[in-house]
Order: sequence, then structure tokens, then C-alpha cells
Amino acid sequence: MLVAGVPRLVLPGQHRNPPAVEKFAALYTKEGAQSAAPADPAVLRVVTVSAPKVLDRVRHEIETLQKNGARPSDIAVLSLAGQMRSHLLETPTLGSFRLARADAADARERVVADTFLRFKGLERPFVIVTELVRGEVMKYDVRMHIALTRATAGVIVVCDEDAVGRDPRLAAIAGKK
Repeated sequence: MLVAGVPRLVLPGQHRNPPAVEKFAALYTKEGAQSAAPADPAVLRVVTVSAPKVLDRVRHEIETLQKNGARPSDIAVLSLAGQMRSHLLETPTLGSFRLARADAADARERVVADTFLRFKGLERPFVIVTELVRGEVMKYDVRMHIALTRATAGVIVVCDEDAVGRDPRLAAIAGKK
């Protein structure tokens, strides 16, 4: 075995995510509590809209990030729905933004739109999490934790009211407890 006998490196702490995002993401682990940490709206927001308007609101959030100085290459939109259930992955653009999959040749210049799993191990300053599909085999908490921890500067969760109603952690951040 190649790594046999190699000492393990233990990192003293997590430094990828802003503290508010790190604390919120921890709520989706077995070790995490079930109540949300205090939100810092500068780095963590939950935006609710009607289900048919979710992708339009994602477009709006991308535009707002860009107006505030973010480049398309700073933004990833991650679906928790998976490739077969995602409406996000069916569209090549959102407004004027051309979208790229995480492994596309032009992904470094574009807004990445992909699943949480295909983006695992990657990061972007801003992550928009959407399509919060739930179900017994969906492992929602694992998906949410992976998606949240891809952000190095801020997270926006865009979902419908039903998703917030099913997740008290999101409800606490959205102010709907």
C-alpha cells in the first residue's frame, strides 16, 4: 500500500468557510445540534419564493452578486436534486449568464451550475444552494452539508416555502421559526 506507515496529518481547524457558514453546515452533521446558529446575513441567507420562481430567483441572486463585485467565476449554483431531477441542469443559461458544469472546459470563466456531488472537493467564493429535494433515499442532510461547505465567502439558499417548512434550521435563518 502506498500510504502505509505515512503519518496522518491532523488539521487544527476548518478554514475554508466563514464561521457563520461553518456553524450552519455543522447543523447538518450527526455531531451538529438541531437548532441554527445565529445568522450573519452578510455571508448566509435563505431566500424563499414560490416553487415555479426558484430558478428566476437564482438568476436574480447571481445578478446581485455580480453587481456587488463578484465575477461569474466566483459563483457556483448547486442543486441538491441530483442530475435526473434537476431543472437547473436542463438550462444552459440563467438570464444573461452562460452556465457551465463543474468539469466543463470553460468552467473557470463561468457560473458553475451542477449537483452538490459533482462539485464535491471544489470551492467557489459564493455558493447558491437550490432544488432542496427530500426523500428517504436522498440523504438531505449530507447533501446540504456538502453544498454549504463549498463556499469560501458566502452562501445563499434559494428554495420554496415548503422546503423551509420541512427544515427548522433553514426556518431559523429565514426568520420563519
